Amino acid sequence: MEIIELTRQLGRTIQEDPRYKALRETSAACDKDEELQKMIGDFNLTRMNLSNMMNDPDQDQKKMQELNEQLTSVYEKVMQNEHMTAYNNANQELDLLLKRIKAILDQCAAGANPDTADYEENCTHNCSTCGGCH
Repeated sequence: MEIIELTRQLGRTIQEDPRYKALRETSAACDKDEELQKMIGDFNLTRMNLSNMMNDPDQDQKKMQELNEQLTSVYEKVMQNEHMTAYNNANQELDLLLKRIKAILDQCAAGANPDTADYEENCTHNCSTCGGCH
């Protein structure tokens, strides 16, 4: 089987994985959550207003501070929403799977043994110790 067809088969297999399905389900739940969608809309509107104000030569620092606080407040509420929390968790799980797949492919392309190549998370959670997240 040619390499592109094998890649397409891998794509089909990923779409059958429970992590992929969980992400699709949680995404749909977020889309259906009217309260969450309203908060996201409020967040985007506030962010746009703050951005416009930052580009205004006659910036009102007090109003900018208020908008920034409002933006932070709405963001925290969005991130505490049960559907958003479930979506973020599902997204992290699928992202980890994709990182593992990519790491194995990268290592194999560099000559590693396909049977032993794997992903190792080396994050120290101290951003000053590395060259960036992958």
